[in-house]
Amino acid sequence: MLREKRGSVKFGLILAIAVVLALSSPLWSTAEWLNTSQLTDNDYFDGYAQVSGNNVVWRGFDGNDDEIFLYNGSTITKVTDNSISDYSPQISGDNVVWVASDGNDTEIFLYNGSTITTLTDNSIYDKRPQISGNNVVWIGSDGVDDQIFLYNGSTVTTLTDNCLWDSEPQISGNNVVYEAYGDYDSEIILYNGSTATTLTDNRYGDYYPQVSGNNVVWHGYDGNDWEIFFYNGLSTIQLTYNGYDDKFPQISGNNIVWHGYDYDGGDWEIFLYNGSTVTTLTDNSYGDYYPQVSGNNVVWHGYDDGNNYQVFLYDGVSVTQLSNNNLGVEPEPKPQIDGNNVVWHGTPDGADYEIFMASLEVDVAKPSDPTISSSSHKVGRWRSDNTIDLQVHPDATDTVSGVAGYSITFSKDTTEVPPQTIRMSDTSNATDTYTSPPLANGSWYANVSTVDKAGNWTSTTHKGPFKIDTTKPTASLKINGTDVYTNSGNVTLNISANDTGGSGLYWMRVRNKGGEWSSWKDFKTTKEWALSEASIATLGGTDRTKEVELEVKDRANNHSAIVSDTISLDTQRPTTRMTTPFVSTRISKTTTFKVKWWATDASPSSGLKHYTVRYRPSTSSTWRTWKANTTAKEALFKGRAGVTYYFRTEATDNARNASTSKVYKTIVPFNEGNSLVRRIGFNGYKKLGRSQNYLTSVRYSYRRGHALIYKLYKTDGIGLVVTQRPDIGLAKIYVDGKYVKTVDAQSSKVRPRQLIFYRSLKKKGTHYLKVVNLGTPGRARFEVDGVVVSR
Repeated sequence: MLREKRGSVKFGLILAIAVVLALSSPLWSTAEWLNTSQLTDNDYFDGYAQVSGNNVVWRGFDGNDDEIFLYNGSTITKVTDNSISDYSPQISGDNVVWVASDGNDTEIFLYNGSTITTLTDNSIYDKRPQISGNNVVWIGSDGVDDQIFLYNGSTVTTLTDNCLWDSEPQISGNNVVYEAYGDYDSEIILYNGSTATTLTDNRYGDYYPQVSGNNVVWHGYDGNDWEIFFYNGLSTIQLTYNGYDDKFPQISGNNIVWHGYDYDGGDWEIFLYNGSTVTTLTDNSYGDYYPQVSGNNVVWHGYDDGNNYQVFLYDGVSVTQLSNNNLGVEPEPKPQIDGNNVVWHGTPDGADYEIFMASLEVDVAKPSDPTISSSSHKVGRWRSDNTIDLQVHPDATDTVSGVAGYSITFSKDTTEVPPQTIRMSDTSNATDTYTSPPLANGSWYANVSTVDKAGNWTSTTHKGPFKIDTTKPTASLKINGTDVYTNSGNVTLNISANDTGGSGLYWMRVRNKGGEWSSWKDFKTTKEWALSEASIATLGGTDRTKEVELEVKDRANNHSAIVSDTISLDTQRPTTRMTTPFVSTRISKTTTFKVKWWATDASPSSGLKHYTVRYRPSTSSTWRTWKANTTAKEALFKGRAGVTYYFRTEATDNARNASTSKVYKTIVPFNEGNSLVRRIGFNGYKKLGRSQNYLTSVRYSYRRGHALIYKLYKTDGIGLVVTQRPDIGLAKIYVDGKYVKTVDAQSSKVRPRQLIFYRSLKKKGTHYLKVVNLGTPGRARFEVDGVVVSR
């Protein structure tokens, strides 16, 4: 089912004129012709149109709520413009009546062509108004039952005040007809301006009364099926006696129409009673519904092939199909007729409802279309000028009534048909220029329809596309992306731009601020660019900032604002250093030790950004990243006993200048392990969790001649870590069986984890370390805390 379209609103007033010249004696054929026009063409709901003469009223959605719109034969007027929903419009001449909510209940409003009058202001629900001239009738519901009210142009009268449900009021002049529901069924009541007369008094339902002058028609159940009943001002007659269900009659004078269900054919057909005879207007295989009548003309909607609703007109002679939809069974067009004018709603684009009008006129000859061109815009070319000068050349002809003028619109749709309104009269002998109103961005087409003096409109001539873009593009510039600094005078410009006007980005140009612009080049999102020599030359001074400017333009030659970005030059590398313990036991009793690093950046400095610290264990030839892109300047490193570690750090400043420190070395000693290949004495071994000794253990001896012999692999340096204190004595050190040195471990205070001996070796390989306790008198004890092996 198609739904009312709510959302962005294009509220373009559709101006339509059926041009009919009043001549004392027509100069052309008086044969009837049918002029059909679309009164609305927007993106929202328009529906439930009513017609009186050339005036049409309907309910339309304006983007916020439902409002009432009136077409007076030439112009659409928005009758209401409020924050409440207005609906159920009816029209008689220039008078329009409708229903709207006041926030508490629904009220009745009347528009007389200039002002709006609130007919009701009460606490009940007023609904279903009908109008005839200045008279208005409606239902008022107080929650208990429904009553009928009448406005006679000056005062409101309560027509009914009873315990019945009074509903479906209709009015013609001073006559009001309605149905009243009592204990058993509905009866038809006629009020003639002074007296109410009950037209029916039976035990079956009578419904849907309609009135025209003194004549009333309705449908009632005769005990077998639904039939049509007619009151002619004096008496009631039953018009139908058949096996059909005949329902929903309409009346105009003595002419009555209705639809009846043909049980043999299995569908609904349209019937006409002309005051004496019933005629079957339709006899087909699809449904025809809800006829309306005015004089001899009848209109209804039905399936053209069982798939699509169409509007049909009977003009007293033949049936004409007014619409040509291909949109399925929704929505029902609900055509209305008054005199020669028919209105309905349909869905030309399948998205929302629009209002259509058809008129029976004279002169079937259409004029020819003129040649059109533009002096301001070339077809297919973008321009920033949003008004189009359209030339209409004097070559349109009409052999019958003559050319009256042209309806001209500018649209973004090549199929748009201009509203039937003369925008420019025909001068017959000169090329006339029509200037469009200011147009929004986009591709536009000029649409020109020609009308003759009898109101015959041609098919539309189109010219275009004329492409308009009045919006300046926007642009932004970044030098080297988000960088604040650069270490090179050659940079990359990162360019972004947006052209909401639609013509598209075309060219751009760049310059160093204060310099000459480059030539216009095709727009690109990146561009390699050299900063000015002046900026590079001042490197090392206090002014290192360089500014680059950018301007872009679109295909309509709209120029963006000039945008710029700055960046600072810094080509000097920072200087970086580290501190690591040569032997980790100097600062740690475990294999974990602290490493520090830092750097300086010479002025003018972009500032240090981060460090990357790497290490290589002696067990590998590969450098490993320990700390990546860190701003920290120290950390604890967890080593492994017996492994030598090499460190280096890389410092990077904010201009991406980087420098790497020299390599720093830390040896992590081991206790004994498999490297202790022989032990003479040295039976003492102490391991305490809270000890200050390396790895919380120490081996010791009190006897002269006690020795420890270590076999050390892949080493180019050997050392010994001991405990120093007052009672510790001397020891001899042998390397590869040769005496090297006598060491004294005595100290006035306790000093654990001391490197008391270290010897670099000329050749890396397997070496032996021998430690012999000399058993020094008075301080015979000697402690070995760890062995240092450089690898």
